[in-house]
Amino acid sequence: MAQYTKWLVCSKCNKSAWTKEGICIKCDIPEDKVKEMFSLLREYYGEPVKPLSRFCNAIDSWIHAIRTACQEKKAASEGKPWNHQGSEYYEYLSHIRIDIAKSALLSRLMFMDEKLRTKKCPEHKGELAMHEWIGFPDAPQCDHLCGGTGWLPEPEDAANWKRFCNKPYLVSRGTNGDRNEYCRKDPGHEDKCNAWSEY
Repeated sequence: MAQYTKWLVCSKCNKSAWTKEGICIKCDIPEDKVKEMFSLLREYYGEPVKPLSRFCNAIDSWIHAIRTACQEKKAASEGKPWNHQGSEYYEYLSHIRIDIAKSALLSRLMFMDEKLRTKKCPEHKGELAMHEWIGFPDAPQCDHLCGGTGWLPEPEDAANWKRFCNKPYLVSRGTNGDRNEYCRKDPGHEDKCNAWSEY
């Protein structure tokens, strides 16, 4: 169970974050301890272990470098034939980058650690139901629990989706910093329902 469960202003760094007893995890765990943990993880996996944000930033830097180099090479060619790494696809990279940023699939694979979903939802048939996926309260809910993705979660991943009356939870931050979790079909009727399942 997560220890840092209240969204408050950290008493040490004055930044809003998930906290434990008023202190965020960055202030609670010394940097040398974090480096030690990264080192142990590297040994365990036999490869570098880094935050996903560093991976995403590296991809962005690669895209920028390829596009810039190709644009400069094209400008210097003065209309003559030219060739450079990425010359065949650099013009598409900005579109690919947008697709990556908006991808529900990549979000589930990278951030939620899901496996690739292979079974189409009988209702949505592999098509994204945007209103449900975003979580609009008035959006019709899929009876097959695809969450609007159009694909059914694998059995081992389905257990990781917190459910309430067979409807996905919304998680919000209360005014006191507590995590408020409620059924988006009928908020506030937790006391009348026993259909709980936990992360």
